[in-house]
Amino acid sequence: MREVILKSGNSISTGALASFGFWDIDVMIMTVRGRPVAMLWSFDDDSYVQTRIAQYQASLDGRAYGIAKSFITSKLESQNIILRKYGLEPHLDKFKEIIDGSEARSLELLRRRLTGIEGKHTQRYYKQIFSLFPNRIRPEKWEGFMAYDGMNNLFNLAYEILAWKVHRALVKTKLEPYLGFCHSNEMAKLSLVLIFRNCIDT
Repeated sequence: MREVILKSGNSISTGALASFGFWDIDVMIMTVRGRPVAMLWSFDDDSYVQTRIAQYQASLDGRAYGIAKSFITSKLESQNIILRKYGLEPHLDKFKEIIDGSEARSLELLRRRLTGIEGKHTQRYYKQIFSLFPNRIRPEKWEGFMAYDGMNNLFNLAYEILAWKVHRALVKTKLEPYLGFCHSNEMAKLSLVLIFRNCIDT
């Protein structure tokens, strides 16, 4: 047994929870609708200090630039795979040269440039993907926040579920889910979760 999932309404003894901690079995606590709200894991999981230190160091030195570029490149390459699969027009390979050639005095400036490139290509990607759907349900463009049409909301729900899975995977690999490379490190912003989700959301 690797994981126990408890939903609102379930009950379990303290002894069972202690046993899960002893045997290093993760416990995921969810709402009745299946949204993860907390995890219970062994104190031993906090012993992976070197992994987190390496992540922090990489975010502060020159490696952060290369990692950020790799994430954006991976996302656009994944989009190309989907576009080709459905006979649509892929992104021009020139985007790799543009990303690789992007330079900036600070990581913050580089992030802005990279997210600008990503945003431009991603809107084009969704425009083509949405063309596969009938006119009556086809949105004009992709909307993440405050979307009101059914298709965008369906995509956003799927991305939310994917983000939960990515968050759980990052915690299990002992990485800091709030410390990313392509998004700013803000309070309550799951930066690393977002960029990993973006790389595989296609």
